[in-house]
Amino acid sequence: MNQSEELKCKAIVIDRNGKAYYMQSMDEGLYHGEALLAYIKEKYPEAHEFDDLEVDSNRTIFAYRLGLYGDAVYYNVGSSGVIYLPNDVTDEQIDTIYNFDLGNQIIELGYNPEYYGFPCYKTIGMGGSLTLKEVMDRYILVKKEEVNLRNEHTR
Repeated sequence: MNQSEELKCKAIVIDRNGKAYYMQSMDEGLYHGEALLAYIKEKYPEAHEFDDLEVDSNRTIFAYRLGLYGDAVYYNVGSSGVIYLPNDVTDEQIDTIYNFDLGNQIIELGYNPEYYGFPCYKTIGMGGSLTLKEVMDRYILVKKEEVNLRNEHTR
């Protein structure tokens, strides 16, 4: 069986330009944090927002903090996956995510992160029933509705 690169890796970070950084095979290591800490040290060596993160820190905290720098994060959790989007997600990031080959993997999408002493995301696909395309289509619909509502309030 020939799996896509996305299904083989443990985590993917998508920068603001839509470039995907594939991290660690699903067979390697125990924690997603191992690969993400290596990425953070290379990409953001001076950023202190990551200083307290450990390899076993909650993945939502990793995603939230990377999102502060504009990165989107995908986590492969075996038969399902989770994508966290930053507040200022770019069209390039959306295009890259749409083009992932995740097969029929069930996806949960977290967007519009807020911090209440812990990161909290609005979600699409929670409950495990939507594929990547379905989740992204719903996300785009939600974003269009938000823009329309904003435009109505500014008239």
